[in-house]
Amino acid sequence: MNIKNNIYTAIKLIIAFLWIIMIFILIRNNYPSKIFNNKFNTVNVDNSLMKDEWMGIYFNKKKIGYSHWMMVPDKDKNMFLINEQSYMSFTAGGENIKMRINNVAVVDPALKLKEFTSYLSTSQYKLKVEGKVAGDRLNIKFISDKSAKYFSIPLKEIPSITSNLNQYILSKGLTVNSNYIFPYYDPFTLSNKNISITVEKKEQIKVYGEMEQAYKIKEDYDGIIIYTWLKEDGTRIREESPMGFILQRERQDDALNILESGDKIDIMKSTSILVEKRIDSPRELKYLKIEISGIKTDGFSLLNRGRQRLNKNTLEVFSLPLKDDKADNPGEYLASSIFIQSDDALIKNKAKEIIGNENDAYKKTELISKWLFQNIKKKITVSVPDAVTILRLKCGDCNEHATLFCALARAVNLPAKICVGLVYSENGFYYHAWNEVFAGGQWISVDSVFDQIPADATHIKFIEGELAQQMDILKIVGQIQIKILEYK
Repeated sequence: MNIKNNIYTAIKLIIAFLWIIMIFILIRNNYPSKIFNNKFNTVNVDNSLMKDEWMGIYFNKKKIGYSHWMMVPDKDKNMFLINEQSYMSFTAGGENIKMRINNVAVVDPALKLKEFTSYLSTSQYKLKVEGKVAGDRLNIKFISDKSAKYFSIPLKEIPSITSNLNQYILSKGLTVNSNYIFPYYDPFTLSNKNISITVEKKEQIKVYGEMEQAYKIKEDYDGIIIYTWLKEDGTRIREESPMGFILQRERQDDALNILESGDKIDIMKSTSILVEKRIDSPRELKYLKIEISGIKTDGFSLLNRGRQRLNKNTLEVFSLPLKDDKADNPGEYLASSIFIQSDDALIKNKAKEIIGNENDAYKKTELISKWLFQNIKKKITVSVPDAVTILRLKCGDCNEHATLFCALARAVNLPAKICVGLVYSENGFYYHAWNEVFAGGQWISVDSVFDQIPADATHIKFIEGELAQQMDILKIVGQIQIKILEYK
């Protein structure tokens, strides 16, 4: 099976990362609660405080889109309207992808959030997220396809928006080597996290063809690094994000000038990890030995668990699990969640239909995997995958397969988890998602894209979990290097 028809995790991580960062624009939580720029009045809106910012979006030095951010004051309603629109156009495995993201927020004079609406749209997929502050909670609604999901985030205080992040830094002072902590809420884990902000240095940077002085700011999102360049007045002129993304301040006409045909960048090819030694018949591999460089492997404990054994930078991967005294409690992997809706009637009915009267865990695994392999069309789907939508649409890439498999398995009392990492195909490793199921007293790998139980030994697991956990893979994208030492 051609890898280009089914391995799109790198693209999905890009999309998910950008989307989540844009959601953070609306739900970051500032401490202490204060107005950092004294131009902002805590009681009344100043109509002169309108902001309009255009940025070009680049990937590996090629332009793929733009971002437009506006803050519009409304003195009559005593509020600000924040609007951010982004558009990206690129290819993936030869397929043209066009994606739009739009965030709209209503905030009070102190830039504290009242409500927001976010949209993610492609030709195949549409997602709408609504949020509203109600007392000490932020209530959020996800709407995709015909399904809606609700959850609520507890608030220690009313959230602020990203524009305050620059004001926060300004209020503390743009002093080289200074470091600040900026707490925020993660909507996917419903937990408090911190951004570590460091003013690294002052340097010359090109803007509109002219060199200007700017401060280089490092933002550390739990190991995911974003660099921002700010002018003395807090104006953002450049951002560098993981995987080669760059946002560059531009004039409107320049920002809107995007290559819509011809030599578009292929994100999938750009994020693959090429290796010198070729693997023959990778789907049949029982054992793989590689050398990893370019990353800190001690940040990924799963490299030394289950099917994998890590000795310094040398990794051995087996198709079957080894004895693992650190194995998780399988009961933890039966729960329904926002994106893995194993308690949904549609999911439960389909799962029961697939397994029939079968009670054996391994055989149930085989039946579910085979059904997915035969019934879910292998097609790139730029989305934030959830099981109910996937089951309705019956198409998707490895993320969709892994998410739906997890939901179907849990619906019939079969503990299952999502794994994210790398898999070999053709002449290199590609980012991929698959599953593990607890059957016969051990965790067994399952790849319904390839119809494999267990998955072959080229499946290298770095991450377990849903979207929030999967973001950690961005710590290795564009950094990791692999040398094949042995396989059989």
